[in-house]
Amino acid sequence: MIKKLHAIIFSFFFIMLLSFQLKADDTTCRVRFTYVESGFGQFTFKKVAYCNSGQQVRFSWDFGDGSAYDSTSENPVHQYKRSGKYDVTLRIIGKTDYTVRRYLNTVDVKGLCNYNFDVKIRDREITIDLPLTDADVFAFDFGDGKVEYTSKSKFQYTHTYDSVGKYTVSLFAVTGYSCTDTIRKKVTITDPVYCHAGFKTTPENDPYRTVNMESDMDYFAGKDSSVFEWDFGDGNTESGIGLFKTSHQYGIDKMYKISLKTSNANHNCIDTTSAFVNVKTVLYPGSISGGIKAYDSASNSYVNADKAMVYLVQFNAQDSSLALIDSASTTIDSGGKAVYKFTDISPGKYLVKAVLNKNSANYTYNIPTYFTSALKWNLADSISFNGEKATAEKTANITMIKGIYTGGKGFIGGKVVAGANKKEGDPLENVQILLFNANTSQVVANTFSDANGNYSFKNLAFGIYEVYTEVPGFKTVSAFITLTQTDTMFNNIVVKVSSDMVTTEILTDIKEINAFLGNMQLYPNPASHNLSLVIENAKNQLVTAEIYSVDGRKWITNKLNFTQGKQNINLNIEDLPTGTYMLVLKNASSGETSRLKFVKLK
Repeated sequence: MIKKLHAIIFSFFFIMLLSFQLKADDTTCRVRFTYVESGFGQFTFKKVAYCNSGQQVRFSWDFGDGSAYDSTSENPVHQYKRSGKYDVTLRIIGKTDYTVRRYLNTVDVKGLCNYNFDVKIRDREITIDLPLTDADVFAFDFGDGKVEYTSKSKFQYTHTYDSVGKYTVSLFAVTGYSCTDTIRKKVTITDPVYCHAGFKTTPENDPYRTVNMESDMDYFAGKDSSVFEWDFGDGNTESGIGLFKTSHQYGIDKMYKISLKTSNANHNCIDTTSAFVNVKTVLYPGSISGGIKAYDSASNSYVNADKAMVYLVQFNAQDSSLALIDSASTTIDSGGKAVYKFTDISPGKYLVKAVLNKNSANYTYNIPTYFTSALKWNLADSISFNGEKATAEKTANITMIKGIYTGGKGFIGGKVVAGANKKEGDPLENVQILLFNANTSQVVANTFSDANGNYSFKNLAFGIYEVYTEVPGFKTVSAFITLTQTDTMFNNIVVKVSSDMVTTEILTDIKEINAFLGNMQLYPNPASHNLSLVIENAKNQLVTAEIYSVDGRKWITNKLNFTQGKQNINLNIEDLPTGTYMLVLKNASSGETSRLKFVKLK
């Protein structure tokens, strides 16, 4: 008996526990809604919805006309645009998305009318375009005693009036939703017009100073058959049958009087009109963008530049000078390409130059390069803007030029200083020096002067080199250096940057010793064709005679046998270009050297 009682009590508590658990998990949601019609197609909806667990919910409304409203708002307001019956659905979504309930109801929108129609007039005929609506019947009263009916399946109607005058066209529309609407429009009917010279002008900025001209009537009877004679007011004219539309580009900004004459011989009519137009150039700013590639020593190939600066240089046509106006760092785009961009560029001519940053892994291998592929500013491709929209965007991709460097024991260095028309002798920083192989014209290396104006090229192979200074807009006179087993170092190449020119001079540190040749004299000096060298020689000796220009280039080499005593040696300089030269005389065995300066005339 006691065991039976325990079983009954256990069962009772188990049922109560199960009942409590089911109640706790009951997430059933209930949903419905009501609505109030405010008139003119506006409805306010009010939800009556809940979930037993009291969980937070959201609501999704579908108003049946293609509009939806997904929000936690419980009482939305909706505006219908047309009469009709619409199925409205409310969905309630519980805390867990699978807890969803829907409620469907139908609203009947009545009396919502907003019809209209368009009228096109061509002489005595009108064309009416009807709207695509839900109206069942359209009735037209054309104001001349004639009435027509049409169904909603016909959306265009034409009517011809018997006489000219002013008429009122009325549209009466009826729908199946207790909606009626009446629209009235006035029309003026005239006889056909064959000559009409009224026109409208529209300035166009691409190309600039262009004006578009067109008849100010969409239609008149002679639009395609009459003769149109345009006078643009700048000495230029244009005429033709049906030429109701044209354009003209003017040469300068000013006010112009444009005249139009229309005539039609078949209908014996002429019409003329004039109008003033103020032509003013509107220039579109330009932009230059592109990608930068550089030589990568690790892969021995050209890749996207890792770190580079790009410079925009403008050419001034008045004095042929160049000026740096902007710079930009390259960025990496979504495709991994190193890119740059300049915007808001004024009309003019420009150069674009790319330079790797000093912290780039490939800085020493890549020479600063102009677009498209040039090392000197005067050989670079220029980019021009004239303010036209069609040519406002330019692309300038640059692949940097690799230096052809071979190692050795040679050294070339010197200093960059200010020349004439500046504070002469002051060191100049950050001036670019290029070193070329004089035989192949290939670039070997590149450097910039430091804060003290110093620059240098180390570990060079023996050979002939051109030292060239790149200053945009400046004419440069280079120096030519010959590195040999006996002449391995030139550390005295001075670059002078003046106001509009760069000169390069080799300052010799050779000790001038005249004793081994005695007294020397060159005459005439200056000379045009021949020089006479008068020497009082102290002994018999073999001498090498070399003539150098101030840029270090060797022009003439001769072997001379001098005998003891006074002698006169003739030197032919007729083929030398005009300029300043140095005659260097060197004893073949002792190396003793003497030098004399002279000037070659034309």
